[in-house]
Amino acid sequence: MKKKILTTIIFFSLFLILLSTRNIQDSHQIYLENCSSKMIKGDVFQSFLLRNIPEINNYAKYIWNKSKGEACLYIQVHEIVEMDISNKVDNKRYYPIYVGEKWENHNVNWEWFYVSEDMDVVYWYDVVEGEIYELEIWRNSSKYKRTL
Repeated sequence: MKKKILTTIIFFSLFLILLSTRNIQDSHQIYLENCSSKMIKGDVFQSFLLRNIPEINNYAKYIWNKSKGEACLYIQVHEIVEMDISNKVDNKRYYPIYVGEKWENHNVNWEWFYVSEDMDVVYWYDVVEGEIYELEIWRNSSKYKRTL
């Protein structure tokens, strides 16, 4: 009997620990995964993204509500790449950022962004046309998800 009670307490404690480590914002979840070999501070990086791309928070709420909590917003930071995005010869280094839905058995692509290594510039990537745009140009385009 004591063993059963102890086991129950341990499982409940683990559950509370897991629950407290999740990033929950306004009853929706955002998971950030670093797939880059470079160490980044997830909370700093996520705060930067939410500050510069506030649409991400709207996506998170939308996905969470429409899926009735079965899916969440998923942000994946990929290996840094060197690119000449701004048509200048700056050859800055950028993190490709995947933003999508995370379900139990699959993911759904929503957006791709490029964030400079110094976290001073963000671009949106049009996966259909293979073009990279400044955020303001994207926001004023017909490709922008205005309904969210």
